[in-house]
Amino acid sequence: MKKQLLIGLLVAGLVLPGLAFWGAGQTCKVTADTWIYQFRLNKNYGDGYGWKDITGPVATATPRIFIGWGGSDKKIGLLKFDLTGLNKTKPVKSASVLLYNCFAGSAAAQLVDVRMITAPWTESKVTYQNRPSAGAVLSTTNLQGSRNYKTEGKWYKFDVTKAAQAWQKGTANNGVMLDPQGDGGVDFEFVCKESAGGAERGPKLEINY
Repeated sequence: MKKQLLIGLLVAGLVLPGLAFWGAGQTCKVTADTWIYQFRLNKNYGDGYGWKDITGPVATATPRIFIGWGGSDKKIGLLKFDLTGLNKTKPVKSASVLLYNCFAGSAAAQLVDVRMITAPWTESKVTYQNRPSAGAVLSTTNLQGSRNYKTEGKWYKFDVTKAAQAWQKGTANNGVMLDPQGDGGVDFEFVCKESAGGAERGPKLEINY
């Protein structure tokens, strides 16, 4: 009876908002997603617009999250997810943030460190200058592969297992920071929740028990 009730709720779309269930896990919706830019210390990109490059200062017409590093041109991603229905009884086995890469200007590799954000921040106000503090590196993901807007994009996974385990135990959920290493010299564009198709290809948090 309980199983039939759950199936009925899933079909009707009445399961907890911000949370979808897939087998033994959950997919949590993003509530805040933005990026901050070292070259423009006090600029906020909370709506995904406003990109201007050092060499080509033309604002983008499409909302995006940018992550990359070239000289003083560092771009960091910030993400926070809805954990309203996080299961508190089953231990988290693994958790990943998924981002859909729609453009990369070259085939150069870029390593990105994942850090748990340790202070509150506001999507519409955060800048590189006032960015929140973050903890030690939780994992590192290698981004690589040239693509343009006419080619199929690629999903990247960022391991946030330790962060999800900490949130499950009561640590404040301030989200995660995607912090590029070194000087890869390439920017990766990712679909954000404000993008066209953001509901399907925007950031997601998958948690498995």
